[in-house]
Amino acid sequence: MILDYNRFCDEVIETDSRIRYVGIYDSGGLYGKLREGLNSFLDKEETVDSLADVVKTFAKRKLLAPKIGYTIYALETYEKVNRITIPIGTNSLILVSTDAILNPSEILDKILQIKRKYGF
Repeated sequence: MILDYNRFCDEVIETDSRIRYVGIYDSGGLYGKLREGLNSFLDKEETVDSLADVVKTFAKRKLLAPKIGYTIYALETYEKVNRITIPIGTNSLILVSTDAILNPSEILDKILQIKRKYGF
């Protein structure tokens, strides 16, 4: 499965030059790729802690799913980056970090298509 994660991250990061980072958080483990030549704003531990919180949030949202549907993705916009999180399974998710100037809707369809291609 890790090989699929690596290929997935490579494919997503190549979709747009404004994608900074692509990662898959899977039951506490983080597999990811930072675009070459960039520095990460968060270290791996900060990223893992943040994503563990997101998984808990998605779990709470599942309680509302019978009424409003399941979460497809969540978008957080910060001064320096956009963070897109996409749930996969029960305790896993995809994280895509982009330049702040990117309108995420420009790439979301591409990312979701790649997600489906890999069966996540």
